[in-house]
Amino acid sequence: MNNRIKHPIIVFAAGIVLLAASSIGATRATFTYQSDAQQVDFSTSTLTVALQEERDGKFVDVAEDGQLVFSSLQNDDGEYDFNIGQDYPENVQVVNTSPGGYDEYVRVVVRKSWVKDGVKDTELNPDAIVLDYAAGWIIDDETEEGVVLYYPTPLKAINQDASAKVPVINNIRIDNMIWKYVKTVDKEGEKGTIINEYKYNDEAFLVELRVDAVQAHNGQDAILGAWGADVELSGNTITSVNGSTIKTE
Repeated sequence: MNNRIKHPIIVFAAGIVLLAASSIGATRATFTYQSDAQQVDFSTSTLTVALQEERDGKFVDVAEDGQLVFSSLQNDDGEYDFNIGQDYPENVQVVNTSPGGYDEYVRVVVRKSWVKDGVKDTELNPDAIVLDYAAGWIIDDETEEGVVLYYPTPLKAINQDASAKVPVINNIRIDNMIWKYVKTVDKEGEKGTIINEYKYNDEAFLVELRVDAVQAHNGQDAILGAWGADVELSGNTITSVNGSTIKTE
């Protein structure tokens, strides 16, 4: 069975919310990534947080009018070449861009789904969309459809500490499980000719990343008020969120 996918990747603007869609067929895949920028405003200050993507070895701010390149998926000819079941680096990080230099707690919400003709297909398994989350995050509310990630310590503003960048995702993979959903049928109009028909043909996968932030001052109450999360703190470090603890590897 040939499980190699080769097709151009279409890329749209990206920012705080990252949308990733891919048409998966027996012989092709088309990926579409899109997002909208947003910020969190408070009466005492303005907190902003951004996503950055690695492109050709350098992290680049992903703005509303920018594009995601996914250079790690390109071959020597500049075409996108993708294998089902193989990990590909897709390095995304969070940066505190608050102009006032305020420390902030950061949360990332990840949602995965399969879509066909613009409609969510609940019969297909979002677990086939595999994301490798970076260590150091508290993983809460994890389901087949996604996860909520909390960074345990306040993230310093980039204008105060140039190294204050937190990785979120390291790799992405479409699991081999999608090849199992197949049946053999007669090819229409060609008597005696049979083909493999894959359940994931003409489907699209959708990955949504939303990042937001709350003030570090009086953090426990701020987190509860903004996110409805019950956290435990040791000093300014979140030790658990709704009973969930830190991912260590």
